Amino acid sequence: MYLDALVWFLFEVIVTQLNLFSMKSIRLGLKLCIVILTLSFTSYAQVGIGTTTPDASAVLELNATNKGFLPPRMTAYPSSPAIGLTIYRTDLNGYYTWNGTAWTQNVFGTSSSTLASATITASTYTLTPSDNIINLSTLSSQTLTLPSASTATGKVFWIVNTSTTTKNISSYINLNNSSTTKISAQSSIAIVSDGTNWKQFEGSESDNSGGAQVVNHAVKTMYNDQYHTPWQAPWGVLSLTELNIDVPAGKALHAEYILYGQTTDANIPPTWFKFSGPTFATDYFWAQLSFKNATSYDTGEEIIQFNSYNNENNGTVLASQVDTEFPTANAVHPMLLKVNYRNKGTSTVTFNVSFAGDRSGITVSSLGILAYSNVIYSIY
Repeated sequence: MYLDALVWFLFEVIVTQLNLFSMKSIRLGLKLCIVILTLSFTSYAQVGIGTTTPDASAVLELNATNKGFLPPRMTAYPSSPAIGLTIYRTDLNGYYTWNGTAWTQNVFGTSSSTLASATITASTYTLTPSDNIINLSTLSSQTLTLPSASTATGKVFWIVNTSTTTKNISSYINLNNSSTTKISAQSSIAIVSDGTNWKQFEGSESDNSGGAQVVNHAVKTMYNDQYHTPWQAPWGVLSLTELNIDVPAGKALHAEYILYGQTTDANIPPTWFKFSGPTFATDYFWAQLSFKNATSYDTGEEIIQFNSYNNENNGTVLASQVDTEFPTANAVHPMLLKVNYRNKGTSTVTFNVSFAGDRSGITVSSLGILAYSNVIYSIY
């Protein structure tokens, strides 16, 4: 309203100054009004479609109750893109954004239910652009073939191997920056094409359940009860190899374990709890073990802090006696273990957790860590 009045006022001033209402003066006045209107829109630089009051924080606001936003759709990337340019690749079934170096698929924050998930039961399978989450079967031998990285820039695959055997795949660059053609048993990877190679996400892997799409953690689960019989100190060693974690050189590990303990005898003597793999004399390491008896927390040793200064440290093994005090034979007793570790070495370290016997020499029929004990972890 005010803008219209201003335009007409200026128009009258212009015509009065010219002292005529000739066609020439009218044309000049109209041109000046158009310039003024253009400057006004340029100054405010806000556009609303479907609304007359676009939000003050938006340069463009679209408003509709029965229509959506349809971005540019194409089957090839445009040349000389601006950083932040977003398109929809119909052949790759996804949104892609140019980050200044590569086209990346916009899937973060997307519900996993919108992504295609498939279980592969054949011994060989070639991945296609429409694939997203791939669950491998229990076949003893399976081989995946990746499409050429040069034709799938920005494409992401999540591959989950819950079987107990290693599977084969076309070459990709792993987190240790090495080329590999294997997917380890009971593990998962997330890989993306940079236009030249397929690369595993840095600190970003799939959940072993296959239910997530891109997450910054991985999950490993024990599928078998692990017992040591007889449990006689100090010789018994119960190593939880199903939960081993490979930590590349220079990387950090954050892990949380849920361990379900069980003994065939109540009130066993203190048990040695051990970490192995890292060079504890030089690497950064901290851990905390919490555990519970049948009814409540006791005082004393149920929460134990581990580091290289207050636990037994021989350089490659860090250990402490854990007074598990399982009060009921054959009952299940949960334990929570938190770990923070930095690999300062020059090669990959396999991080391992194990239990060993008591130094008192007392014999216990057996000590076990049960199936479905698990670890959720991040490498960054």
